[in-house]
Amino acid sequence: MRVRHVLIAAGIVATAASCAGVPIFDPPAPRAPATGAAAQVVDGRGPLPPAQSAVVVRRLERQGHTDLLAHHLEASVAAPLVVGNDARLLVDGPATHRAMFEAIARARDHVNLETYILEADAIGQRLAELLIRKRAQGVRVNVLYDSVGSIKTPAEYFQQLLAAGVQILERHDALLHAKTVVIDGVWSSVGSTNLDWRSFVHNYEADVIVLSAAFARDMERLFALDLDASHEITLDAWRRRGLGSRVTEWFARRWEYFL
Repeated sequence: MRVRHVLIAAGIVATAASCAGVPIFDPPAPRAPATGAAAQVVDGRGPLPPAQSAVVVRRLERQGHTDLLAHHLEASVAAPLVVGNDARLLVDGPATHRAMFEAIARARDHVNLETYILEADAIGQRLAELLIRKRAQGVRVNVLYDSVGSIKTPAEYFQQLLAAGVQILERHDALLHAKTVVIDGVWSSVGSTNLDWRSFVHNYEADVIVLSAAFARDMERLFALDLDASHEITLDAWRRRGLGSRVTEWFARRWEYFL
């Protein structure tokens, strides 16, 4: 039985059927169309004047989904509506890997990447080559992975990244199951796709790409929290890791398919 992942990001919910029955809920009573009189609307340059904000809200009302719009307008009292954003749902690993690699190739300032599984297969090696190239161009690159999910990744894979100046961090104290990327404070992805061949061949995956500076700021705040709870890996420390770690890596690689 394959169960598709459930993805919630930026108000977007992507679900797919599982073998279990789906409960049916009575829909809420429809709300009156929102007038947007008190709506706070901002763009990339800051808050819009009230008249301009009202024009934006009326345009959204004409597009339909007035009940959803009313919900967001109520929330905009505390957090303003941000215009000029875009979001795209990607289904399964190949689409996500392709979009991610294309976005990283265009990075100019920084790449913040965290994942549960980071493997040294064809996908992982292509990522490593891309990150090394971006680092040579002066782009800051931070990679955060889970110590359990990436246990079978060989030392040589991380050594090439460390030697190129990529910051590598490992999470030990908790299961890091996030799969996110934030690029240049604008482009973000969040979802279920790992950086391994299973996400390309076997698993059903779902991810969403969001183009939004506001959303990226929230993502990077969460990424910073994960960084604080992680252990930085240095090239010298990696080379001096103990025999126990080396034996565990060897065993994991021999049983790679089943882990």
